[in-house]
Amino acid sequence: MSRSRDLERRRLALREQIAAERDLLGAEIAMIEARLGVVDRVTTRARSFLHSPAMILVGVAALALIGPSRILAYVSRSVVLLTAAKRVVKLLR
Repeated sequence: MSRSRDLERRRLALREQIAAERDLLGAEIAMIEARLGVVDRVTTRARSFLHSPAMILVGVAALALIGPSRILAYVSRSVVLLTAAKRVVKLLR
C-alpha cells in the first residue's frame, strides 16, 4: 500500500509540475507570437510599398534629392522617437 501511495503522490506532483511548465510555455509562446506579429505587419507594409510603382518612384526621388545620409539620420531619429512614444504609452496604461 505504501508503495502505491508513494507512486500516486509522485504522479500527482509530476502532473502539477507539468501544468506549471505548460503555463510558462504558453506565456512564452504568447510573447513570441506578439513579437512575430510586429514582424508580420512590417513585412506586409514593406511588400505593399514595394508593389506600388508610385511609392518606389517617391523613394528614389527622395533618395536623390535628400541624400542617403540625411535619410538615414531621419530614419534613425524616427526609430528613437517611435520607441520613446511606445514606452510612454506603455507607462500611461
